[in-house]
Amino acid sequence: MKFFVFKKGSLILFIMGFIALSLGAFWMLMPKESYPTVTMSGDNPNVQVIEMVTGEFSSETESGEKIESYRWDPGTIVVEKGKEVQFRIYGVNGRAHPFYIEGTDVRGTVKKGKSRFSM
Repeated sequence: MKFFVFKKGSLILFIMGFIALSLGAFWMLMPKESYPTVTMSGDNPNVQVIEMVTGEFSSETESGEKIESYRWDPGTIVVEKGKEVQFRIYGVNGRAHPFYIEGTDVRGTVKKGKSRFSM
């Protein structure tokens, strides 16, 4: 007859491993709430929808000079020629961010917590 002898440390390690695997499996099975950057509109498959965000960052150098940076994500986009494009731009922080799209006459301003823009 064979017996298994578990030491206290081995039993704790086994339980912790089982809990970690269980949590990992639970996390993998949970529905993901990802938000795609580029999608095709469900109503019209010829419309390419691009989701963007803008943010403002500021800091101060050692000499006391204030510096600011504005960021658009994604920073570069590519669209198919001839497709209608719809931009949805959301301002995260900073009061307002003016923009223009190179090669077009499209200009506008994104305001914090608002702004949807279509073209």
